[in-house]
Amino acid sequence: MKHYKNYIMNRKELNQLAMLEGVLAFLKENMQALGSNPAIAAKIAKLEEIVNAIRDLLQVQMMTTKAATLPKKELEAALKAGIGKVCDALLAFGTETDQPELITIGAISESEIRNMRDSNLVDKARLVAEAAESVTDSLAAYFVSATDIADLKEKGAAFRTALTAKTLITAQTKESTAAIKTKLAEGRSLLKDELDKLMRPFKTGNPTLFGIYTNARAIYDIPASRKKRTSDQILPNNI
Repeated sequence: MKHYKNYIMNRKELNQLAMLEGVLAFLKENMQALGSNPAIAAKIAKLEEIVNAIRDLLQVQMMTTKAATLPKKELEAALKAGIGKVCDALLAFGTETDQPELITIGAISESEIRNMRDSNLVDKARLVAEAAESVTDSLAAYFVSATDIADLKEKGAAFRTALTAKTLITAQTKESTAAIKTKLAEGRSLLKDELDKLMRPFKTGNPTLFGIYTNARAIYDIPASRKKRTSDQILPNNI
């Protein structure tokens, strides 16, 4: 099974997916013995459809999350650096010319910028850029140019756009999570309510095959590498 645990599946769901994949692998490997039964063949096809749907949802989300996160992080780092640079210049120039307003805007520490919330970061970038635009020429002595100020405004606008995208991604993540939970439930129901019953005759007709199926139906605790019983795992009196 692919490693999806860094994305949207919790430990229990990872274990359930591993079980569904294990059962599907067993069924497909034994199609010669099982596929001649039309009812079982239909359930195998349905289970494969469910497992593939879960894999697709996970794959799409992995790509979407990576694409949305990296640009935002890069923008955030650049924006914070820009704010810090221009604020230092405003603080110095405000002190030189005794302008309390510029001193207030520029008097912010690196730790305060580093810990600033996303929405506050956007507001601060706008405030700093607007203040700097009014004294652009005077800031040259403090290593800030008109290009630096324009760049700060541009990065602030880009970061605001990235935040909107993040909100959309969060909504999509919730939708995908709900869809995965639904598909996992469908898979468990398919096994418990249908395939388990269809496989029951093999308990006496083909004990070896039935034993392998029962083992595949067990849910294992993947992270801890320990076999754990759960409420929807096969128990001796279930089939």
